Amino acid sequence: MDDLRNDGIEQGIELMDKLYSQGRTEDAKRAKTDPQYRAQLMKELAIQ
Repeated sequence: MDDLRNDGIEQGIELMDKLYSQGRTEDAKRAKTDPQYRAQLMKELAIQ
């Protein structure tokens, strides 16, 4: 269970890093509170 949690945390960090490096601050803010949007962004940015 800890491995799954750690994987999720790493994916979240990777997502935020990519969004901020692309200047997508508003997307990062929305991704924090919207799980469906977050999943969409992770697919778009090929984060697995």
